[in-house]
Amino acid sequence: HGHKPDYNRNRKTGHRHGNKRTKNNGKGSAPYMGNCQSVSEIASLAFNNLEDMAPRNIAAFWTLVPRLLQNSNKPRGGQQERNHQHQPQQQGVENQELEHQLNAIFSFTMDNLNSFGPRELATTALGLARTIHAINNNYRRHPKQSSTKHPK
Repeated sequence: HGHKPDYNRNRKTGHRHGNKRTKNNGKGSAPYMGNCQSVSEIASLAFNNLEDMAPRNIAAFWTLVPRLLQNSNKPRGGQQERNHQHQPQQQGVENQELEHQLNAIFSFTMDNLNSFGPRELATTALGLARTIHAINNNYRRHPKQSSTKHPK
């Protein structure tokens, strides 16, 4: 009963205020990905910060990817469509870079699953499943534009 409460501690995390690194297994602070507008933008951000990605950041990444995939499939007209139609060679290079980044992030995810808690594991699994679903739906809608590597 002589124990004094520590009012500087955050109730939810147990960490002192001002400590940026909470519940991330001692990893650095990964950048916020919620403002990303495209899959290539979020993949580049995550890829360039993989070593700072804690399980919760990885789970957040795989939650955002299917949303961005779905948004990119909705026609917005004007600028968006024009940007995708010019310079097919450059688009091919960008697709290869995106594929490389996503493969690296996926491998990093699989290699680090043992450090995930139940919530991060469930969130990541659901995000991966939704990503695969979104890719398969896009392939069914546009088979000629997609790579032949995707399953039917």
